[in-house]
Amino acid sequence: MRIELTIKTTYLPTWKTFQGIRELLQNARDAEVELSAPMTVWHRKETGVLCIENDGCTIPHEALLFGHTTKLGREGLAGKFGEGLKLAMLVLAREGHAVRIRSGSEVWTPKIERSEKFDADVLVVHVDKGRADKDRVQIEVDQISEESFAHIKDLFLFLSKTKDGEHVKTSSGTLLLSERHKQKIFVKGIFVQNAPDLSFGYDLSDADVDRDRKMVDSWDMNRRIAGIWTEATSQRPELLGGLTKLLNENAADVAGISDWNATLFTEEAKAYVAGEFSKAYGSDAIPVASLAESQDVEHLGKKGVVVSKSLRLVLEQKLGSAAQNKEKLAKETAKLYGWHELTAEEKGALERALFMVAASEKISLADVDVVDFRDSKIRGLFKDGRIQLRKDILADRDLTLRVLVHEAAHKAGGGDGEKDHVSNIERIWSGIVARLAADAQEGGRP
Repeated sequence: MRIELTIKTTYLPTWKTFQGIRELLQNARDAEVELSAPMTVWHRKETGVLCIENDGCTIPHEALLFGHTTKLGREGLAGKFGEGLKLAMLVLAREGHAVRIRSGSEVWTPKIERSEKFDADVLVVHVDKGRADKDRVQIEVDQISEESFAHIKDLFLFLSKTKDGEHVKTSSGTLLLSERHKQKIFVKGIFVQNAPDLSFGYDLSDADVDRDRKMVDSWDMNRRIAGIWTEATSQRPELLGGLTKLLNENAADVAGISDWNATLFTEEAKAYVAGEFSKAYGSDAIPVASLAESQDVEHLGKKGVVVSKSLRLVLEQKLGSAAQNKEKLAKETAKLYGWHELTAEEKGALERALFMVAASEKISLADVDVVDFRDSKIRGLFKDGRIQLRKDILADRDLTLRVLVHEAAHKAGGGDGEKDHVSNIERIWSGIVARLAADAQEGGRP
């Protein structure tokens, strides 16, 4: 039987022998996964024949139709376009390789021949019957040298075993630590591309690739590699030094670290990276994104170190963001004053304010600290059960009273602007008004 396929021989002109074999190996691997048909690959050195075999399956004739596939939407399969077998036969025949496909009782032999119908050279498959009917597919490709086979094995991870110490398998993919896989990207064990900007090799468990098995989305690749590192360092803590080095160098391997997946690192990993940062820059160092942020935290008494985004996102898990640190530092006290350090005017303003507020709130000098805040914009705080007042506001009697009322209202509960806080402020001011009215009557004033 002679079957003409409507494929011109010039189709996919950039595809060579490797691409043809790649499609055959991909199909065989998928048959192993999809049909539980064990795959065996070997090379006959004496004849230069590459053999690819699946035991427990056959290929239907409809596989020669474009558009026929059993892979679309199937997870765990390397192929999805349903074109691999046809394209492999075309490319290998065009490159001068004799191909024989034994399927069940048939032998398929692809060749390039002239089509009278189309008046063009096309791919033709000759189907011969009469062989023993075995539930098996065996493909033979001639003229594959021993050197070529060795190269092929390096580009298909499932054809060559790696030592336990040379890889770390995770749900996102596998971190490849061996030198021969350095700077190589694989998807489901099949080589996709060289990546000279990477420091390691990676086998992604899934990723979007085009028909030529090239990465479609670099963002997707980076995100998956980041996922590999979060799990790999959990399994192998000795990799934390390597991770820290990548972060410090702003390596492409960690470009996919984001606000979200930075949280997925183990506490041990976060603490390790933060510890190395503190060793390098000091215990007062804070990671920041820009020179402006560095200046802001320096004004508050800390050292702002500008680092890469990936490193900063990991450090922030332990050391906090610049915004969080600025808020925290702003509320820290730079100096705590004793009574003897206040002027008579400041003492009078504070005592008057305490007397007024005590009309409706149980409060005394024992509840108050006079301080300097790191942030000069903060006038007062209610912190750890104590009222803190900035020293320089005591020069203004009315301002001292207003700030004390605001902070004392927190004692009964409620954050700034919350219903309870507003209610407490109104209650305290009502008490102050009542006290002023009583004092006025006692003094004979209306």
